[in-house]
Amino acid sequence: MLADLKASLQGRYAIIQAFVAKALGVQLTAKGAAAYDEVSLDLEVNAPSLAEVSRGVGALTRKKSLPLAGSLHLSARLTGSPKRPDAQVHLRAPKLRWDPTLAAFGLSVDGRLHGPLREPDGTLRIVAQRLLAGAVDLGAPRIAMDLSWPVAHLRIDAGVSGGALQLAGDATIDHDRDGVILSNFLVSYPGNELRLARDANVHFRELGLRGVLDANLMVQGPRAEPDLDLRVDVQRAGAKPLGELAVDGHAHAHLHEGRLSTDGSAAGQDLLRIEWKGEMPAESIAGQPNAPIQLEAHLSRVDLARVADAAKLSRLQQKRVHGIVEARIAATGTLAAPHATLSIDASDIGTDTIQQVDARAGLLLDKGKLELNAPRAARATSA
Repeated sequence: MLADLKASLQGRYAIIQAFVAKALGVQLTAKGAAAYDEVSLDLEVNAPSLAEVSRGVGALTRKKSLPLAGSLHLSARLTGSPKRPDAQVHLRAPKLRWDPTLAAFGLSVDGRLHGPLREPDGTLRIVAQRLLAGAVDLGAPRIAMDLSWPVAHLRIDAGVSGGALQLAGDATIDHDRDGVILSNFLVSYPGNELRLARDANVHFRELGLRGVLDANLMVQGPRAEPDLDLRVDVQRAGAKPLGELAVDGHAHAHLHEGRLSTDGSAAGQDLLRIEWKGEMPAESIAGQPNAPIQLEAHLSRVDLARVADAAKLSRLQQKRVHGIVEARIAATGTLAAPHATLSIDASDIGTDTIQQVDARAGLLLDKGKLELNAPRAARATSA
């Protein structure tokens, strides 16, 4: 770290003619006046290479470098008290990238923050010439955030194929500061509008999310009835409550003239795999009672003991649950009169009290009636 300071004392104030500090690829400059209970400073932070900053922080902390690239320049005017400053901030990033999941070009952040450092209030306006979230091109979005601690009022306007995408709502930081409560959220896009029915709690520390998500959404056609095409890929996706279980998967959904078609698969290492394919109306039964449906899903042979160990499912582990399960679902007919079957094939099922059960069962839904068919159940013994 290198630092150079030119200052003088006038009464209770320190007059800073020039202060320059360089460390880990970041340069900080400051000038103005400061006292114990009052500041009036102009700050400049320049990071021409965020990749260099990331490598330096990683080496200093002995942790893996953050997947950050690009450059940024921050200028701020600080007034008020050191503990409750009033800051006018301006950030510019010609290019900013986080891993392969987020890229911004011509990013500008302008606003004002004030109040306690740990609980600030204020407003921020964020504009980008182009923003990419995974494979989704959000064009040149505008983001407005009004912060009244602990609530942030958000509004995002972005251009998508076929029209405009708007997201608005409130995000409240919870009492332990490890998550947010989402409320009053509205998502609108050409011809459609979605509202959050109830508040949603998102706890980042508890979820411990990991993995890579790549999503691509295309919206085309007339505003009243657009076509939507969504593709989602995940790699090594997991969460803290699921232990070491990691999932790779692909899903595709296409909405055309009121009908939804979908297919995909997901696999958790070599422990489980599910595949599905279907087509159905996107409206309710009341809207299209005679609309045809078709759905096929297959859950491949699942080793219950291995899944319980990998996902750290303590109750299953304590009961020493084991065995192999396979299931299939098939549905045809219409929304009002579906014909559906569920078949389950289980072998060597057991716990700490039941040693072994082999069974095959099926459920049939036809003409509003549900029937159970269990042609085989054998080799059941108790410990």
